[in-house]
Amino acid sequence: MAAERHSTYLDWFISLTKAITLSLTPEELLGLITRKIHEILGVDAATTRLLDASGKHLKLQAAYGLSEDYLNRGPIDAEEPIFMALKGDPNVIEDAVQDPRIDYRKLMET
Repeated sequence: MAAERHSTYLDWFISLTKAITLSLTPEELLGLITRKIHEILGVDAATTRLLDASGKHLKLQAAYGLSEDYLNRGPIDAEEPIFMALKGDPNVIEDAVQDPRIDYRKLMET
């Protein structure tokens, strides 16, 4: 299993390196990374958000596997896991649909 995971990560790294050398736009590169996160980790969906110029808000840059309704649900900066991440405290959300720290959970079920 460890060798298989190592091979998957290596494949992802090669893919990413090729994408960078093909001069993808930053948006295309973030889209590729987001799709690869979905593939490699086996998660249902993934998003990539970056801090805006103020350093206080996250702006959606790429998404995979989520509905437009969910993506346009409103600000997420007040959700506890996001607030923790902005403070530099990493956290894992194993099941966002069931996690009470997440707003708009019903939109994830669609």
